[in-house]
Amino acid sequence: MKPNKACPIVLRRNSDAIELLAFQHPLGGCQIVKGTIDLGENLDRACSRELFEESGIEASSRQYLGTLDMGCQGQVWGFHEMVCEQTLPISWDHFTEDGGGLMFSFFW
Repeated sequence: MKPNKACPIVLRRNSDAIELLAFQHPLGGCQIVKGTIDLGENLDRACSRELFEESGIEASSRQYLGTLDMGCQGQVWGFHEMVCEQTLPISWDHFTEDGGGLMFSFFW
């Protein structure tokens, strides 16, 4: 099954725990980064683009993690683990143009 949504996964190790990057959407609650794959765009490129657009993080794909048919609205999510060179803070806010301009609050 071919994904139509890109889901970049950013992980970090904190002591003995592995943490997942998530954010608080002002209208939609707690989420992970995801977005529509553009026509002709491959999944790893879409994951890099979506991560940058929604969080400001520049990253590249480390590995493909698989797909998940969400069972609603024809959404098939494709996951890539991403790696970024920069050290990321514990939390930060990022203004995105999505939805006419929204502030996303990121955390681990």
